[in-house]
Amino acid sequence: MGKLSLLALFTILVSSTLSAGNWTPHSPATAGFVLLQAENIQKQNPDWSIFRVKGNSMNPFFGEQSIIMVRPLEFSEVRKNMIILFKDSEGDLVIHKVMEVNAEGIVTKGSNNLKKDPRMVTTDNLIGGLVATFHMNEKIEDTIYLAATGQPLPTAYAKRGLR
Repeated sequence: MGKLSLLALFTILVSSTLSAGNWTPHSPATAGFVLLQAENIQKQNPDWSIFRVKGNSMNPFFGEQSIIMVRPLEFSEVRKNMIILFKDSEGDLVIHKVMEVNAEGIVTKGSNNLKKDPRMVTTDNLIGGLVATFHMNEKIEDTIYLAATGQPLPTAYAKRGLR
């Protein structure tokens, strides 16, 4: 990774602040700048995926004004306190923190949620682990597209009240 990309990433992460009353992390970086940085990192790590975040169950770590990167992860690699991406019973991609790993599966919970998620994550619905978080100065309301592929940026939900 070039010095400029590292400096940009460092600036994005260090300048993140919490907005009063909302507790949504953000930075002065624009969505376009943040997405460009994420795509530059992805070029060097092609198996990593970029997602926009929708929801607030992972505040204050990341939320509606964040883009995240996830790498593929094997079940045997998962440890307590990691943040993982998985598919829930409704078919949505959810990003939550690992509370416990046992022989039956992985117990998860949104950092901002009061209760653990009701269903365990298993090898069948585990997608990957969080490797990077980028905060920006705006909430993404519309579909945005990856410059490299022209594909829409997929959504990872930071959900409350999973069923």
